[in-house]
Amino acid sequence: MKYPPLFVVLLLVLSLIACSSATFDDGVMRPHEKKDLSITHKKGSSSSHGVKNFVPLEDSDFLSIKSWYSDSQFLYVRSEAEKAEVMIFDVYTGDKRKFLETINPITQIVPSPTKEYFAIETKDNFEKSIVLIVDKQGDILFEKPKTSDYVEFSWSPYEESDIIITYYLPNFTTLMEVVNIVTDTTEVIDVQPYVQWYDKNTVAHFKWSSEPSLSAPIHLYNLETQETSQLVTNALVFTSNQDSFMYVQERDTGLSFHFFKNDSENSHAQFEIPKLDTHAGYIWTPFFKWVQYSNEFYTFEPKDGGSVLGYEEGFSLISFDINTGTKREVVEVESLTQIDCTNDGKLCLVGYQLENLVSTDSGNITSIVKTK
Repeated sequence: MKYPPLFVVLLLVLSLIACSSATFDDGVMRPHEKKDLSITHKKGSSSSHGVKNFVPLEDSDFLSIKSWYSDSQFLYVRSEAEKAEVMIFDVYTGDKRKFLETINPITQIVPSPTKEYFAIETKDNFEKSIVLIVDKQGDILFEKPKTSDYVEFSWSPYEESDIIITYYLPNFTTLMEVVNIVTDTTEVIDVQPYVQWYDKNTVAHFKWSSEPSLSAPIHLYNLETQETSQLVTNALVFTSNQDSFMYVQERDTGLSFHFFKNDSENSHAQFEIPKLDTHAGYIWTPFFKWVQYSNEFYTFEPKDGGSVLGYEEGFSLISFDINTGTKREVVEVESLTQIDCTNDGKLCLVGYQLENLVSTDSGNITSIVKTK
């Protein structure tokens, strides 16, 4: 599917918001000045209960944290000679062990919903993406090299072995494939990105017009019948959870987050945050993480609306309980970064390298990487 160059850039930016996996979850617009993550402790210092039992990672070859491996362990990348090693680190015991290694730099690791599988993108010397899918032991189940600028992963919350892989190609086209790890089958689908699962046999995707835009209608595409239908008339970004769906819309008063069950398109929960934009008309959309098993939604809320350029009033990491419709502040931060949370929602990693650990119950935060 062919797109103008600027249009593909916009698609890439939008896809980074909600992949969120998250390991990258970038916003549509970010502050023009990159700052160090600064924390204001609302519920105690880093030495208080809930943080003091964490063991910081010490590794002189540390590069970055990529994702959670379990509710107490995360995956990080370290450099070793001419290799990249992925290590498993336990935040309570400090134990670490090798998960896998590759000769190529690792750009992203995206786990499946229960973390039974991990999708990995690496880049070779010619900037060719090499997609690997490995199991919990680090054994390779799927491998495909493809010349692409960027790869996007979307795991099915219904069938753990199903994943949609979108390749953004250098000629400003995209290739989208549905891969089943167990049956070793691949099916090409012809829809516009960005794509998320809606139910077991249906995906949701943007239906873009010919003009570049940061918002578009959301359409549904049935993988078995190829039938299509419109779901939402206009949205900035969307994501899905098992049996539930979320989309973000721009309002005069702010950004509105809508949640609904797949069997009912009426919102059963929603909240709004202040809106940040630019004079060029771009709307900032924050990083977020939807924790499937606790049904809590974590994102960053600005203190006030206005222009994102030069904004210095800080942000709150907030939790929204979709079951009860209640929102609470977890901790205050000065800058926006990535976020990734455990499946039980008790811990979140935040930071440009996911290097800070937040206890969501207490609101305490500490650096989980010890620097010299």
